[in-house]
Amino acid sequence: MVNFDDLDERAIIQTLQDAHCDEAAIERFLQLRAARQWEEARVLAKQRCQLVCALHAAQKPIDILDHLLHLLKKGPIARSQQKQ
Repeated sequence: MVNFDDLDERAIIQTLQDAHCDEAAIERFLQLRAARQWEEARVLAKQRCQLVCALHAAQKPIDILDHLLHLLKKGPIARSQQKQ
């Protein structure tokens, strides 16, 4: 397994870009890399939190569409029976 400290700056930048970090977050991370490791972890945790929030926000419409698709698959007979 590769140690994080062994990664060169280009690899770190690419990894952060792959994780959808914006340029400001990448710059902050690189500045902190030489300073305090706990601060690096805070930057990464903040980015992770933003991605999880975006994931949760996207999940609700997906769930709604899945429910509608389920209703459509049940067919018109099942839908007419639900109205009664």
